Amino acid sequence: MIKIYGSTHQEKKQIIHTDTANTLLGAKQYATRHEIDNVSVRIGYNVTLLWYKNGDKWHEYKHLHNPVQQEYKLLHTELNNIF
Repeated sequence: MIKIYGSTHQEKKQIIHTDTANTLLGAKQYATRHEIDNVSVRIGYNVTLLWYKNGDKWHEYKHLHNPVQQEYKLLHTELNNIF
């Protein structure tokens, strides 16, 4: 499935995900430029919050049981081992 990064916001009683980038870095840059304080990932119809901004720093949400987050951490670890 395709991963699309973006941000979420609430309108009335619905939570809306807006696609903004193909990469996590691109989504963080978009969010920073547009004063958005969170970054999420959409896989199919499922959305998971990944990062939030507090002041000038990005912090990672801790999803211990979330398979998307575990896959992201595994990929990040593998990339760090390669480089």
